[in-house]
Amino acid sequence: MNVGFTRTGQAVTIPIHGGSEIGPPLFHQILKQMGIDEKRFEGLR
Repeated sequence: MNVGFTRTGQAVTIPIHGGSEIGPPLFHQILKQMGIDEKRFEGLR
């Protein structure tokens, strides 16, 4: 498990399971909790 933070300082849990990728529905739920869209996420990489 990893923890990310939103712009407001709120913690968002990001699951990490032995090298497995998370699926699109969970990925988009995490982005929604973080308050960013996929385009903004790509800019952070």
